[in-house]
Amino acid sequence: MPIQLATSACCLPTLSRDELLEASARAGYTGVELFCTWTSAKAEVAGEPANAFLGHGVRVSALHLPGKVEEGLKAVDLAASAGVPQVVAHGAGKPEDAGTWLAPVVRHARTKGVEVVVTNHKGQSIETAEQVEAVLEACGDARPWVLLEAGQYWAAGLDAFAALERFRDLVRLVHIKDLDEQGRSVPFGTGVSPWREFMRALDAAGYAGRVVVELELKGTPPEEVERLLADARQKLEAVLEACAQR
Repeated sequence: MPIQLATSACCLPTLSRDELLEASARAGYTGVELFCTWTSAKAEVAGEPANAFLGHGVRVSALHLPGKVEEGLKAVDLAASAGVPQVVAHGAGKPEDAGTWLAPVVRHARTKGVEVVVTNHKGQSIETAEQVEAVLEACGDARPWVLLEAGQYWAAGLDAFAALERFRDLVRLVHIKDLDEQGRSVPFGTGVSPWREFMRALDAAGYAGRVVVELELKGTPPEEVERLLADARQKLEAVLEACAQR
């Protein structure tokens, strides 16, 4: 299966669930990630009906976990009941303590047929590739998969290409964005991030999962963000099409 493009609620955080799904569909996406906190489209870990994420031709492709283990277990149950294939774990504690705050969620998710991916993020407890590695080691036989947040590596001044090489066989999800020289998200093609080269590296590595397109443009009207998401999708698809023709 070729690389599939999806987007995220972080791009349009003020929209309701239906508005987000509709906007994502109009921008040409068939997948969107939801959070269990902070966005208007957030998923409630208790009380959501199984069909809550259906409609508009867009599939909810991942849920971002809340921090506490108990809430994480509920989010996994919600993902399983709604047909969401992955949940994303952020740094809810020290990387070396992940056997306590993440391994129980991974074990539970395996019984439900849901993948857990752990992400790097600038300014959080899991920022570097070494900290991702520490999480994997601490979880032992309950090791999660890896979400490679290319934009967050670049924002932190780190090498996303080296992280791809390091975790090549463990990467099950990728996030990408374009950043300016100050590390701020900007429309694709206007920043300094090597996102085209990174997409080519993903293709060369044989990656065949989702790439989530992120645009975090505070103060930009949702209609303009939607237009820019469509433009980003077209630019990324052009790179992938060129890769397929090689």
